[in-house]
Amino acid sequence: MAKNRRVIVHNIPYFITCNVHKEASAAVHVLAPALLNWFNAARSRFGLELHGYVIMPDHWHALMTTHAPHDISGVMGWVKARCTDSVNDVLGTRGPLWQPRFYDRVCRNEVEFGDKLDYMHLNPVRDGLVACPEDWHWSSWYAYVEG
Repeated sequence: MAKNRRVIVHNIPYFITCNVHKEASAAVHVLAPALLNWFNAARSRFGLELHGYVIMPDHWHALMTTHAPHDISGVMGWVKARCTDSVNDVLGTRGPLWQPRFYDRVCRNEVEFGDKLDYMHLNPVRDGLVACPEDWHWSSWYAYVEG
């Protein structure tokens, strides 16, 4: 079965969902700092705009914008590969960290952007990991609350 092709759009935020590979057992306290490090590197290398994120034990969400000539697939592939290498080095493991594909949706307007941001920040609460969003360390919630 052929893969679905992505529609490449620049200068518009994408809502991204990326799942941890079923075989991977990286703890969020190892995974999250590595992922944030590579997001920051992608900002410098590709001009990635990271508008918000939440990193959960088995998946993560982000709102991000890419700019030509860099597309979302290329940036995601680069971030996922570097993060995998970093986490494997720390844990002394080998193999995939992420499921091969990721899910994306273009945010069509400010309302949808706000809805996705709220969805991300409330994800740890809905999953029963914390009582309120400010208790989850691995999200951009504080950046929005503190301005």
